[in-house]
Amino acid sequence: MADSPHSNAFNFISYLEHQVDPRTGQYTASISIPDINANQLCGPTLPLSLTFNPLNRLNQGFGPGWSWQLSQYEINTQLLTLSTGETLKVVNWDGPKAIFSEQKLINFNFYRESPVSYRIAHNSGLTEILELQSARAMPVRHYSPQGHDLSLTYEPWDDDSKPVDVLSGVYDAQKQVLFKVHDIGSTTLKLELYPNLVDYNSTYLWNYVPGSLESTITLPTEDKAQWRFGYSMVRDCFCISEVYTPNGARETIVYGDEGHGHPADPTLRLPRVTEHTISPGSDQPDIVTHYSYVLTQASNNHNFLGYQGAGIVWSENGLDNLYNVFGEYNYGSIQKIIQGSKTTITIERTYNRFHLLTQELTRQNDNVCVVNTQYHLLPDRNFFRAAPQLSNPPYHQQIVVLGLRQEYSA
Repeated sequence: MADSPHSNAFNFISYLEHQVDPRTGQYTASISIPDINANQLCGPTLPLSLTFNPLNRLNQGFGPGWSWQLSQYEINTQLLTLSTGETLKVVNWDGPKAIFSEQKLINFNFYRESPVSYRIAHNSGLTEILELQSARAMPVRHYSPQGHDLSLTYEPWDDDSKPVDVLSGVYDAQKQVLFKVHDIGSTTLKLELYPNLVDYNSTYLWNYVPGSLESTITLPTEDKAQWRFGYSMVRDCFCISEVYTPNGARETIVYGDEGHGHPADPTLRLPRVTEHTISPGSDQPDIVTHYSYVLTQASNNHNFLGYQGAGIVWSENGLDNLYNVFGEYNYGSIQKIIQGSKTTITIERTYNRFHLLTQELTRQNDNVCVVNTQYHLLPDRNFFRAAPQLSNPPYHQQIVVLGLRQEYSA
C-alpha cells in the first residue's frame, strides 16, 4: 500500500468488500479468482483476488490501485501486509522473530531467515516463505500443515520508472503450472487457470490502457461477460466512480464533499464517498445511499485518521497515530438509504479511537434498534497499554423500540 496514510481502520473486513466502507468512507473492490488447489487437492490452497485501494498509487500492471492480495514485506518501511489485508509495522526484532507493537492477538509470527528471506507462520498451520524481489519480499512458497507446497514466481515491471515485481505464475510441487499471467506490461493481461488441464482451463482478460479512466475484466463465460470500472481523479487519488457488472447493473459512486481532514496538514484532504447508487436494470428502481461523516451528537470532524484529536502529532512511521490518543475519541458515519425523495433506513455507526464499533443505531419509520458494545479498555490507557483481548467485547446490549414498545437484550 505504497504512499498511503497508515491506519488500522484498513485492517477490518468491511474495507475489503465490494462496497463503501463505513469506517473510512472509501469505495473498494475485490475480484476473486477461483481458489487454486495444488497437488491433486492435497493442498495447500491459494486464494487469489485482485483488490482495489484508492489510496494505493502504485501500478502493478493492472492500473493504479489494483494489486494481488498477497502477503508482502516492504524492506524500507518495515511494513508487513498479510494476504488477509492486515498491515502491521515491525518495530524491532527479537533474534529472528519480528516484534509488532500493534499486534494484540498472536495469530501469526514473522521471522527473518536471512537478509533476503522471511517466513510467516500462521496459527492455522500454513507457512509462507517470502524472498526479496526488488524493494519488497514476496511469497515464493506456501506450505500446508501437512507439508505439501506450491511455489509462486514473479516478473519485473516498471511503474513510471519505479520497479515492481508482479505475480507471473503458480506451480505445484511437481512444477505443474496452476496459474499463469501472460503479456505482463501490455494493455491486455491474460490470466489463465490450469493451462495444462483441458477440463479445468479458464482464462480471464484484464484490459487497461495507461492514462485511461477505464478498465475491464472479461470472464471465462460463453457470452464473454465483463466487469467494467470507470475512474476519476479525486484529490489526487485514483477513485472508482462507475462499475458495470456482468448482469447489467450499474453502480455510480460520488465523492461530493471536502473529504476527510488530515492531522498532518489542514489543507490535505482524503476523498470519501457521499453517494452510492445501484441501478439494477430490468426496470427495477435505483438503490440510492447517502453518506455523511459528522455524528448526530458530535460537533467535530473526527475521522479514522485522528483529525482534530487532542495531542496527535502526525508521524509517517507506519504506526496508527490514533492509537496514541488518551481519553475519548469517537468518529463514524451516517448511512441513509433513499427511496424516491424519502429516507427509508438510517444507520449511524460510532467507532472509538481503536476503530472498534461501539454503537450502531438503525432507524426505520418509528422503529429503532440500538446495539451498544463495550470492550476491554480504560480511558487513561492508550492502545499499547490496553489488554490483549481488547477487541473481544465482553458485553453487548441491544435496545429495540417498535413504535411505543421497547425491548432490551444483553
